[in-house]
Amino acid sequence: MKSHQKKYLPRSLEKFTFALIILFEAGQQHFFVEAFNLVPEEGIDFIQFVKGQIVSWSIWLISTIPLGRYLNMYPPKLENLNYRIPQISIGIDIGDALHLNYDQYCSNDHS
Repeated sequence: MKSHQKKYLPRSLEKFTFALIILFEAGQQHFFVEAFNLVPEEGIDFIQFVKGQIVSWSIWLISTIPLGRYLNMYPPKLENLNYRIPQISIGIDIGDALHLNYDQYCSNDHS
């Protein structure tokens, strides 16, 4: 395998896995909406679930960029791990809050 192929193989594998996760979650949501007869009067199709998952996962990715940069700048060391765990937790909590706010916004018919 050529050197440039090795560099891009993991990225393409990440993108493929990411796309599978989005499609799986959208399919799961679509199944439960149909199975439990939760379809709104105007109807909803699979593409709307996919769009919602793309936005939701994009929020997660964007919110984790600062956390990833911070961890790259200050890699965790065993002696200061107790100090770092709260900082990492705060970053994850911020991502959760953004994600939940988006879900709440969508559930209030602001689409």
